[in-house]
This record gives sequence, C-alpha cells and structure tokens, in this order.
Amino acid sequence: MTKVLALFGLLATSIMAQGLLKIDNASVTAPSGCGVSCSITVILAETAPVDAGNSRSWVVSAVNSAPEETINVPVTATASGFFVTLTFDESTVAGRKSLKWSVAYVGSRGPVIAPVFALPKSKPPKTRAEADIYASGSFLAGQGSKPLYIADIKLNLLRPLPRRVTRVGLSAEMLTNTGTELPVERTEFDPDSLRAAIAFEGVKNQKIGPFNGLLWTVKPVGGEFTRKSPVSNFTSDGSIVLSLAPGTAGKAWYTLYPMLGYEIGRNLNQPSRLFKRPVDLSGYGGIARIVAGVDGALGIYVKDKDPKVLLSGSYLVRAPLTNEPFTTLDYITSSTGVTERTKVVRLRKNLRPFLRNALVWNLSDSWAVALEHRYGSLPPLFELTRHQVSLGIVYKLKL
Repeated sequence: MTKVLALFGLLATSIMAQGLLKIDNASVTAPSGCGVSCSITVILAETAPVDAGNSRSWVVSAVNSAPEETINVPVTATASGFFVTLTFDESTVAGRKSLKWSVAYVGSRGPVIAPVFALPKSKPPKTRAEADIYASGSFLAGQGSKPLYIADIKLNLLRPLPRRVTRVGLSAEMLTNTGTELPVERTEFDPDSLRAAIAFEGVKNQKIGPFNGLLWTVKPVGGEFTRKSPVSNFTSDGSIVLSLAPGTAGKAWYTLYPMLGYEIGRNLNQPSRLFKRPVDLSGYGGIARIVAGVDGALGIYVKDKDPKVLLSGSYLVRAPLTNEPFTTLDYITSSTGVTERTKVVRLRKNLRPFLRNALVWNLSDSWAVALEHRYGSLPPLFELTRHQVSLGIVYKLKL
C-alpha cells in the first residue's frame, strides 16, 4: 500500500514536459487467460512510448480484502501500437478469492495510475451465447398426443493453454426433436442435431468501432450426427465473433454479438432410405458452408445489476456451396392413392436459417424459467422446425 500511495503522490507533484501518457481507463482489462500465467491488457489513447515494453515501467498491485494485504505483482510487459500486455505468474495471487487491482505506468511519460478494478471469480453468463454450459429442458403437450420433450444443450469444456490466452478443449451442442410436431404417438428423446468438436478459442481485446473485442474459434476436428438416421459428417469450422460493449438505457441493459464463419467437411455415409422412404443422396459428398449470424440480448434490471427479465435472440444462417440434404414435412400420395404427411429429404443449396428466441425470468445467476421459440433447420439433415414454442427450465454457467 505504501508504494501505491507514493505513486499517487508522484502523480500529484510531477509535471512532465512532454505530457502524461494517455490511458483509456475503460480499456484496462481484468486479468484473463489464467492457467499458469495471467495477462492484463492496457489499451492506450496514443501509440505506446518506447519504454512501455520495459517491465520496470509498470507497477501492478492486487489488494486482498480478507485478510487485508497488498500484493506487488511482478509483470512482464509487451508493447505493440496502442496495446500493452502485462503478463504475470498466477501463483503470485493463488488462493485469493476476492482481489482489487491497480495498474500504474511509471516510465518516462508517467506516472499514471489506472483505476482500481475488481476481478470476479466467475462472471455469471447472461445469455446462451455467453455460457460455457447451457441446458434448456422443456416439453410440448397437446390433446390426443404424447408429451414431446425438447432439450437444448451446449458445452464448452475448454481450459487455457500454459502461458497463453488461448483455450482448448471439447465443444458440443445438441438439440432434440427439432422437426417433430404434435401430435405424436409415443414419447421420444431424439437428438436431431448433435455436433461435437475439438476447439481452440481465443479473445483479442481490440477496439473496432463500437465493439470492444473479438472472440475467435477454430474447430479443426469435429462431426455432425443424428440418432435416428445413419447420416453423419466429418467437419472442420471456424468463426470470429465481435463483442459490443454492453450498454445501458435507464433500467435496461443490452449487448450484441455479430458472427462470421465457415464450415467445411465430408459426408461419411449415404443411406438409401430415410424416414421410411427411398432417398437419393448420390450427389452428397463434400461440404462447404458460409455461416453468418448475430446474438443479441436486452435485460431489465430489478435491483443493482441483476437483469431479472431477459429477452434474447439468436439468428444463424448457413449458405451451402454444395448440395446438402434439406428435410421438410410434405403431403405425399402413394401408388395406392393414400395421402399422408411425411418427411421428405431433398438435395439443395438453399439458405438454411435458424432462429432461436427466449423470454427469460432469472431465478438466480444460473437458473431461469424461459419461454422459447425456434424456427429453421440444423445439420446434418436440416429438418425444418416450424415455429416451435415451449416453456421450460434453463441452467447456464460460465467456467
């Protein structure tokens, strides 16, 4: 604490002929990428001075509340353009659960002290897009029909690489009964869209217009499956997601995440029958898709920064560059003259949108009740879901 107070004294008495270094206070990030090492990113309002890459030009302190202590954290500085990255060994602050941080530049253009900021242990996710673990369970019921259970599950089980801000691990998503409509004769739990992959993920703190950073993801090895048919694909994909700095308007909170990516791969099998009907998939081979979308959310505060009511929306569209299956419910007349409604699979290159909306009442940071709406289609068979609405329970967690 003595060193921090001394720095404040120097700041009040020092007059630098060339002026103080301009630090954009809102762009000093909390430590991230912690595994073996952590890093703090400082975004400047001007090009970093020559000595910004010198570790002696920076003093980083962490204040622990219980027991009260001030920890001087040795850092390694790296400067590039408007950015300075301060890296330190996580073991320096190991075991402390609640810390407040201060960053001070004491080089030739200083001293300048950035504001103290808190490092949350685990920031609760507000939306499905922010969650590493997300599970939504609901069911549809109707007269003369068995219940139709719907599960929407997302897992990002990623861990940081040593001394890197990149995370690696398993990413998976599953949605059941996407194309099934009431009435149904028996209760089913059919994963119509199951995607799993080895994933690499990284965050870059960089201002791009109104956006304050980007998230990049690469999944070099993955697959697309469905339980009730033998269709499966080998895939590799990647994406870039921009992060809009969260804003507020009165008691409302909002954010936006636009995304652009690709999916490439190969079909692994071509069955001759699907949904009890003959099908010709001989033209189904290579897979190449352009993927674009946006996630958005609007929350209403009840008290403090707790968005009790949340309206979220997600729009994702796939543009296939090769022929791929597209499954719809059509009325087909058989050779005997009987007309029935059945699923029909055709090879097409049409756009494949998928819309997911939710009106959420948060019971806690992790649990919520949600009214959800879905429309569109997902791989591998792209079964068209026509305005499916359900009420259920949601669990979400940020690792």
